[in-house]
Amino acid sequence: MVYAARVWPCQAFSSHDERNSTLELKFRKVPKSVFALLLAAGTVATLGTAPAAAAEPSIVSINDVLRQQTGLDLSPVDGIWRGFTTDRLVSTDSTVSPVGEPSLSLGDTVYMGTSTLKNTTDSTVTMSTQVFSQAVTDSLTTTVTHGVGTAAKVSAAFKLSDVLSVGGDVTTTYSFSKATSQTATTTNTYTAPQQNIAVPPHTNAIVNVNLKRIKATGKVDISTKLSGHAAWVPCQDRKNDPCLTDAYYTSPSMDGVDLYNTINQAQSSKKTLRGTPTPALPAGFYLTNDKKLGFEGTGTYSANYGADLEVKVSFAPNDVEAAAKSAAPGTAATAPFTKSYTVPVTVD
Repeated sequence: MVYAARVWPCQAFSSHDERNSTLELKFRKVPKSVFALLLAAGTVATLGTAPAAAAEPSIVSINDVLRQQTGLDLSPVDGIWRGFTTDRLVSTDSTVSPVGEPSLSLGDTVYMGTSTLKNTTDSTVTMSTQVFSQAVTDSLTTTVTHGVGTAAKVSAAFKLSDVLSVGGDVTTTYSFSKATSQTATTTNTYTAPQQNIAVPPHTNAIVNVNLKRIKATGKVDISTKLSGHAAWVPCQDRKNDPCLTDAYYTSPSMDGVDLYNTINQAQSSKKTLRGTPTPALPAGFYLTNDKKLGFEGTGTYSANYGADLEVKVSFAPNDVEAAAKSAAPGTAATAPFTKSYTVPVTVD
């Protein structure tokens, strides 16, 4: 005997506000002045609250949700443990939204170049360095900490420039069904523009240029809506816990259930299709007004990229005796000194 699941079209048991339908992420950009202050201070700075220690990622399988809502997880049917395929489900309105501001800290320093400027005249001369360029690898790592497991693709694009307004751009994707971290890298060419330095008479100016890199970490909320047909099939290897079905690829003609109608009926009647009490939906799941199964989860991101350039200029007499002779009566030659400042970087 084949056990068939019957479905009833009913009004949604619960509702939820509509979400933004676009896949593009809209993050508040961190002002560039923040990075300038961070770099000038030379210390770690944080915006907002630093993310807490990462918890174990949790991916909730739609197959498990359907089995719990229909009661198929309680006992086999005709001696066979059964589950549901999810390869024909459709995801819509998949979005990612920021939670607070990113936490920022100084990363490593990349050497760009050095110029030596020599002024052998008796007056101050403005001299220029050359232009320095360096290819640097920027990275962006995303992790889903509470996701939804389906054989169908559920994802949303994520760009570093949507979060931060400086540095090179890196693009990656949040895959809602993967608990492993996804890292994307891009090699960007950072260019330090020509620096114009006022060099005192009989003085050497040694100009060192370094690229200051930033590490940004933060949290995101992810959301999507799921709908469609789920065929019911034997669990792989005839096992109940876990009951795996992702190896099956199905057609619309196979016996199965409508995702929304089945869960809505179970929640409305408070009984599974096998007559047992219906459990509550797992955390993050809800029924939408447009007759879909909504999901809200969480994720994190971590980025390493170039921010501003640090220019350090060291001045020292190139000929102490000549400098002393050229100095006005009663004055001393230029004493060694150093100054530092930051400038914007150009990214190709």
